[in-house]
Amino acid sequence: MRILILTPDITPNGVVRSYNTGFSLMVNQIACALSARGDEVYVSASSLLHPGLTTEVAGYRLLPRSLGSLLRHSRLHDWWRAVRYALTLQKLKAGERYKIAKYAISTGFNEYLIRSVRPDVVSVQSVMPAVFPFILASLRCGVPFTVSLHGIFSFLHADFGTYVEQNILKLLVQQGTEVTFVSSGTRNRLAQCYGRLSDNMKVVLNALPPVFVRPEGNGIRGCIVSAGNLSDRKNQWQTLAAYSLLPEEMRKHHALCLIGKDCMDGRLQRKAEACGLTKQVIFTGVLTRPEVYAWMKQAALVVLASKDEGFGLSLIEGFRFGVPGVCFSDIDAYKDIASPDALLGIDERTDDALAMGMQQALSRQWDKDAILRHATRFADEKMAEAYHEVFRQTRLPQITAGEFTSWMDRYVLQSFRFIV
Repeated sequence: MRILILTPDITPNGVVRSYNTGFSLMVNQIACALSARGDEVYVSASSLLHPGLTTEVAGYRLLPRSLGSLLRHSRLHDWWRAVRYALTLQKLKAGERYKIAKYAISTGFNEYLIRSVRPDVVSVQSVMPAVFPFILASLRCGVPFTVSLHGIFSFLHADFGTYVEQNILKLLVQQGTEVTFVSSGTRNRLAQCYGRLSDNMKVVLNALPPVFVRPEGNGIRGCIVSAGNLSDRKNQWQTLAAYSLLPEEMRKHHALCLIGKDCMDGRLQRKAEACGLTKQVIFTGVLTRPEVYAWMKQAALVVLASKDEGFGLSLIEGFRFGVPGVCFSDIDAYKDIASPDALLGIDERTDDALAMGMQQALSRQWDKDAILRHATRFADEKMAEAYHEVFRQTRLPQITAGEFTSWMDRYVLQSFRFIV
C-alpha cells in the first residue's frame, strides 16, 4: 500500500533538533513501522520548511518542502481565503493570524504532493488548524484519508487551536472519516462529547521505539526517572513536591532525574533549591533517545504525573528495561497500559498520595521478567498492522471539498462562537 503521511511535525532519524515532542518522535516511528511492514511510505511535515532535508529515513521517503514551493503551487482562491482570515480574525494575535493564513495558502502545495505521490490513502496526523490544508487537499484530489489523534487538548485548553477536536473532528466522524486514537480513554472522552461512539473511531496503541544502540551506563543506578519536556501539563512540579516528601533515607539512595527541555523558565530548579534538594535532583535538559534509555536502563522507577496525558510513552519505555512505573489512574491510556506486574496506579491527585505511591513502588520487589513480558504488548509490528487495517477500511467521507471549506470558514471566522 502506498501511504502519504501529512503531519504538522516530525523528528526524523538522524536529524538533530533543539526541541522534540513525543508527538514528533511518534510520527516518525509510525512511518518507520509501516515501511518495515512493507508499505511504500512518504512523509511531508509542515514544520520542516527546508528542501535539504529530502532523504530516505529508515525506509520511508521524507519529501522536500520549502516556502518557495508553497508559494509556487498556491491557488488564487486560497490566497483570497488567507487574506480574509488574516483581516477578520481580530480575536487572535498577529502571529496566530499569520499561521492561519499560511495554512490556507499551503493547500495547493498539498494537492501537488498528493497528485505526485498518488497514494492509496493519506494519513493526517493530529487535529488542529494546521491540518486543514491536508484534509482539504485530500478532498479536492478525491483520495481517502484518515485522521490520527494523539491526545485531546480542548478539554485542557479550550482555545481557538485546540477546539477543533470538538467541532471539525466531530463533523468528520459523523460523515464517515476513519479516526484513530492512541488510547481508549481518549476515544471515550470524545465519544461522550459527541454523544455516541461511532464504528469509525478506532484505538491504535503507540509502540515502543526500537533501540539500535544498547544504552550503556550513562544513567545513575536506582534513580527515579520522569521523562518529558518540563511543563505545567507534564506536572513535574508535583513529581518534585512528592519526591521531597519521601523519607530522607530513600532519597539518599534514589535521585530524581527530570529529563526534557525546560519550558518553565527555571521554576523547577528554583523549587529544588528551596527544598534543599539540589544534590538529589538532576536536570538533564534535552537528550537523544539512546541517552534517555541509558537513564531508563539504570532506573528503579519511572514516574508520570501529567495533568492530561493521551498515552504515557515514558511508562512503556521503562517497561522495556524491566522498570516499573507509577502514574495517576485517570490518564487516558491507563486501562490500555496497566498491569499489576508493571504499573502502580494512584487514584488521588495529591502530593501525599503520589509520594506514598512512589514509596510503595520503591519498596516492592518487582518481577523484572513479568515487566519485560508486559512490554511485548507494545510492539512496532502490532502498531503497524493496526494502522494498516484502518487504512484498508478507509473510504472518502460523505463530504465535498466545498462543504469542508464551509466548515473551515465557519470555524475560523467565528472562532470561539463556532457552533455545530
